[in-house]
Amino acid sequence: MPVWSALKNPLLSVLAVVFAFAVMVLVNSLGSWLVPLLRIPPGGEPQLAWDLAWTILSGIAAIALPAVMRRPGRVATAAWCGR
Repeated sequence: MPVWSALKNPLLSVLAVVFAFAVMVLVNSLGSWLVPLLRIPPGGEPQLAWDLAWTILSGIAAIALPAVMRRPGRVATAAWCGR
């Protein structure tokens, strides 16, 4: 068994986690950059709701990116068919 065959899946798994972390950080950063542009007052419920929404969005993006990178044509089919 070649070395690459044995290491392929673990390396791709680690790479997917690294990409997911990077996407989560980037999406959260985008949300924080938009706060002054939208004139959301610091602190209070509007800021908390905004931060929560962007945290949820970054989690969804972090999960979706590695899945789409791995199998671009089969992700939606597998998810909706329960396979």
